[in-house]
Amino acid sequence: MLRPVSSVPGVLPPPRAGVSELFARPSPFLRASIIVPARNEAALLPRLLGALAAQVESHGKPFQRGALEVLVLLNNCTDGSARALRRSAQRYPTLRVLVAQQNFEPARAHVGTARAMLMDAAAERFRRLGRPTGLILSTDADSRPAPDWVAANWREVQAGADAVGGRVFIDPAERSALPAEVRRWLLVDVAYRRELEFLRELYAPDPHDPFPRHHQHYGASLAVTAEAYDRCGGMPPLRTSEDVGLVHALVRSGARVRHSYRARVYTSARMQGRA
Repeated sequence: MLRPVSSVPGVLPPPRAGVSELFARPSPFLRASIIVPARNEAALLPRLLGALAAQVESHGKPFQRGALEVLVLLNNCTDGSARALRRSAQRYPTLRVLVAQQNFEPARAHVGTARAMLMDAAAERFRRLGRPTGLILSTDADSRPAPDWVAANWREVQAGADAVGGRVFIDPAERSALPAEVRRWLLVDVAYRRELEFLRELYAPDPHDPFPRHHQHYGASLAVTAEAYDRCGGMPPLRTSEDVGLVHALVRSGARVRHSYRARVYTSARMQGRA
């Protein structure tokens, strides 16, 4: 079973069982660890790896070899996800892709378990390197980060943020295939939430999260420094909304959370929910 995670700010969370053994040792040049929980995503994982292999620094050049890694946890997969990952990773030799497979018992076979184990594993890797400013980035197997996604998150951290919620858009092709009424309500919802953030800026401005900002802090685009992750007690063991639970823990610990339009990810419309 999952070990309980400490919720006391400043207390190092106990590692979940087995996280240290999930992946090979980190590169000494590691700056950003990208974690991806996946279950039966053989069709979409190659597209994700292609987007991560295309990441560039703020000056437009590729990252130094070893600076980025991708940690993938295949959770109770019954399709060809592992094979698809291996084939796709061979196309991108400069991107380090590390894959672990776990078959959890039914009570634990959910994204909350997988994402928490990955976040813990990434934090542990930065502890080994003595690099508290190392950046842990979460995305999903059905998502596609923009080429400057990692760099945009870095810029927000360098500007003073401890954690960054990126802007998540529906994949344009899938969005166009949605019924017209669904697309209309999507636009209404986005406009409404933007106005709420504008009003909040008027009565409760946050110097660390100034307007323009958005409302999203979800696993498809969520970044946190290893130090802030440890300080908040780690990701709570939740079946769903584990990403939101982590942000709440970060806020309680005093972390500075930025909701950035610069960090962009495009994700599946997911007409059939899976969480």
